[in-house]
Amino acid sequence: SGFISDLGFDMYHKILDEAVQELKETEFKDLFAKELTESHKHLVKDCNIETDLELIIPEDYVGNISERLSLYNTLDNLKKEEELHDFTNSLIDRFGKLPSTVHDLIETVKLRWQAEELGFEKLTIKNGKLKGYFMSSDREAYFKSEVFGGILAYVQTHPKRCRLKEYNEKLILTVDEVQSIDEAKSTLQTILDGSVVKV
Repeated sequence: SGFISDLGFDMYHKILDEAVQELKETEFKDLFAKELTESHKHLVKDCNIETDLELIIPEDYVGNISERLSLYNTLDNLKKEEELHDFTNSLIDRFGKLPSTVHDLIETVKLRWQAEELGFEKLTIKNGKLKGYFMSSDREAYFKSEVFGGILAYVQTHPKRCRLKEYNEKLILTVDEVQSIDEAKSTLQTILDGSVVKV
């Protein structure tokens, strides 16, 4: 309990979840084979997104600072499309039409879900480039998966726009000409849908 107090319950829970998931994927992978093959979403529990785009709830939209912080916290903890839809409608009901920065902030939640499905631990959208940082290279099963195969196919069919490179033992996907959250979402959705021609 002292350890939990020092660390904080949320962080303790996150570390515990990651440890359990790692055991499922390594020492007990035969026992959890069905669970692991049903969904690759479990490979990445959380994707950190960094961007130079303005993603905020402006003061002139929600004046109370504690209210804004509460909304940020609620948004960060949403896990389902339906919850996000309800959150958006609630904002519109309470504060009026969404400013573009709030719209983009909400769409970033969907972008994060897409990135997690694709196996990215971190996503950056800066200077018109999208960069997806893959999970650690010790996840051998992921790099043999259909998901990663779809990413490779996308890179091969868009050689002028994107590339894969290794930097500091991390594999990074870079896609040029991504100027907005909507363009980033569209790019990741194309990969997820497998709508590119596989070669």
